[in-house]
Amino acid sequence: MTTLTWTPKYTLIPAIARGLMQIVAARALVDHTPLSPAADAELRGRSRVLAAHFSTFIEGNRLKLEEARRVIADERAEVSGRERDVSEVRSYWNALLRVEE
Repeated sequence: MTTLTWTPKYTLIPAIARGLMQIVAARALVDHTPLSPAADAELRGRSRVLAAHFSTFIEGNRLKLEEARRVIADERAEVSGRERDVSEVRSYWNALLRVEE
């Protein structure tokens, strides 16, 4: 059996090493900074809206981000001529919520 080894095609120069160390330091700061429950809920909500919009957008959904926000926030909201797109965003949104349950 042959063992494959990966050989990276880059050189770790001091500038890259410094950048990586800055990223690690920033992550440590974020990891150790407590979030209030309200801030956590707000960030999760924004993230879900962006995920619902962009995930459906790359599949051909034609709603703009603001339209997606509106139809997620108000189940009676409609976008004329985009009924299928509205349904798709709402379905994706509901799926995200169910996954989190």
